[in-house]
Amino acid sequence: GELGRTGDVTVPLPVSGLSNVAAIAAGNNFTLAVSNGWVYGFGDNRSQELGPYSATSSNGTPLQIPGISNVVLVSAPRPDPETRGGQHVVAMTVDGGTNQFWGWGDNTDGEVGNGSTATPQSWPTQVQFYARCQRCVPLGTGGVFTAQMDGALYLYFNTDKSQFYNAA
Repeated sequence: GELGRTGDVTVPLPVSGLSNVAAIAAGNNFTLAVSNGWVYGFGDNRSQELGPYSATSSNGTPLQIPGISNVVLVSAPRPDPETRGGQHVVAMTVDGGTNQFWGWGDNTDGEVGNGSTATPQSWPTQVQFYARCQRCVPLGTGGVFTAQMDGALYLYFNTDKSQFYNAA
């Protein structure tokens, strides 16, 4: 159902139920779309990539991710070819002119960025940035890489689930 319908598709077709799509992302057997400030997901939900729905698949029907609105960007990491991976989501919202970052889905290695390894995270939770990474933007990979926004580019990686480390 990651293409907005079940079965193979050999030509581009529209996804029913979505309009004004501003951003899209594709993870491991699931797809996300930002439509009118809401995130919709369809496809595989085994790691709660589509939120707290009990079904393991949306069967191609876009499901609105509850608990998050005013979304402008969404990211689903590319799966690692050697491990399954690619089963979490990072999104950015703009509320009152302030950017906020959210994560959900598989969290085995702390990739949701909320300081824990409880998995799965079915509800969007705010990404926790630590003192030396207050103005960072999550790029969404196997962990949470971030780029510091001070004119220089630094990469941080959440290697121990409780602290971001400078990888530069």
